[in-house]
Amino acid sequence: MITNRETLSNTRVAHLLLVHKSPRQVGRLVKRLQHPFASIYIHVDAKIPIEPFRNAMLEIGAPNVEFIVNRYRINWSAFSMVEATIASLKYITAVEKYDFLNLLSGEDYPIKSSFEFHSFLNNHRGQSFMEFQKSGDLWWEEAQIRFKRFYLNDFTWKGRYFVEKVVNKLAGPRRPPKDLAIVGKSQWFTLAVPHLLYVLENEKELYYLRRFFKYSWAPDEFFFQTMLYNSPYRENIINDNLRYINWNGGKSSPKILTTEDLTVLKASRKFFARKFNADIDYAVLDHLDEWNL
Repeated sequence: MITNRETLSNTRVAHLLLVHKSPRQVGRLVKRLQHPFASIYIHVDAKIPIEPFRNAMLEIGAPNVEFIVNRYRINWSAFSMVEATIASLKYITAVEKYDFLNLLSGEDYPIKSSFEFHSFLNNHRGQSFMEFQKSGDLWWEEAQIRFKRFYLNDFTWKGRYFVEKVVNKLAGPRRPPKDLAIVGKSQWFTLAVPHLLYVLENEKELYYLRRFFKYSWAPDEFFFQTMLYNSPYRENIINDNLRYINWNGGKSSPKILTTEDLTVLKASRKFFARKFNADIDYAVLDHLDEWNL
């Protein structure tokens, strides 16, 4: 574990947190992400008051935190999540120069120190880390229905499901734009900034993928992976998002991690884990802090 400032990595990392609840838990996460070469940006769902999150940052005295002003109302499994992410990433890359961008939720938590994370990235410059499966893989085969039919998840008006049914009956199965290979899985990633800029500045590809994924289910789990998998940077994308996530329950959300998972978390080679809920088990975060610090 890195404890000497002489070994400090100067790799600059921007953390983008997409949050919608638990301000104090988010504050604790921000405190753990602190590093001399880290900056933290927070997008709070526009449906949620931002003041409790600002107050949580004041409590911990974090000097390098900025809230995204242009907030989006995010609907679960809808394209609004992608739009909020793109807009936030464009803002971040416009105001500062970084080496990596790390995307987190407010329910993530480090299971290794920020110094270890920065040191790891310093040794992997020019590589990006995101999880993806492709045609033929089990998850992809089960998930392909998400983009092969139309979903209207960003609409809340009455009769939406009936309209979905009619549209899908008339339109038939959807085809990817330009025969792109659709890949994906977990939305959370750590991207080298040159790869991120390729995504954000490639307006033509952005247009096609936006139009295609706007009416799909959970497009945040496909959008960025598909963009980079079909890019010149494919060989520099490591199929590992550096996060420990337990999906063994077979549910639509991963297992809430508690103190009973500490042995697995400490043995993991990942840098982050999700998801945690301090209202269910606060002690697990204390144990992780003690272990890392």
